[in-house]
Order: sequence, then structure tokens, then C-alpha cells
Amino acid sequence: MATEASAVLECPPVLATKVLAEKHRGWSIYSNKPLRLTGADIAFAVENEDATLDPDETKHLDDENLSIVSIFLLAKHREVKKPSLVCHYGVHAQLSRALLPNVVECTVVQRQRFNDLKEFEFEASCK
Repeated sequence: MATEASAVLECPPVLATKVLAEKHRGWSIYSNKPLRLTGADIAFAVENEDATLDPDETKHLDDENLSIVSIFLLAKHREVKKPSLVCHYGVHAQLSRALLPNVVECTVVQRQRFNDLKEFEFEASCK
């Protein structure tokens, strides 16, 4: 089991959703399929405004998925107070979790090509 100091925080690849029929009388539920991760940000507040961090490094991997890796080096951003990993699922659904002070790096991987059965389009993690 990983210790707290070496723990990795990862966006769940799928977010379970449930549209409640009783909340939308007269409507048929078109889909209750889980939502897949569609991206992630490192968010923080600046003077009571929401802000996101730009990646410190972006790499285009020469792999079969044409992956793009964005790396956020939190130690370079001392001005960022109370950062959070924000996981996006489509346009409106999000999960967020505050990062512990010992987190030094976050990585977001986007695969340009992916296999629905084996891999997801996005992965996001912080360590």
C-alpha cells in the first residue's frame, strides 16, 4: 500500500451518472451511460477569481496513440495557493480534489487515437 507521501491522485476514468425519472416527469431517459474523462486542469483562486495553470511542459509522444502529455510542475508556481485537480466529464460534469502540499507534479495524457476496450482518451494524475 502506498504511503501518503508517495500516493498518486488520479482522475477516475469514468464518472457514473444517474438521471432520475421522477425529477423530469414526462421525459424519457435517453441515456444513463457513464461519462468518460474528457480532460483535466489544475485550478486555483486568484483574488477571488478561478484560474487554471498552464502546463510547464508539453510532449508529443511518438507512440501508436499519438499521445500528448502535459506536465504541471507545482514547485515552479509558488504563487498558486490551494491548487486542485479538476477532472472534466463532458461539458458540465466535474470532480475536483484539493492537492496535498507535498504534491509536486501533475500529468495529463491525451491520446489522439485510443481503443474503447483497452484505453481511455484521457488520463490525469498528480504525485
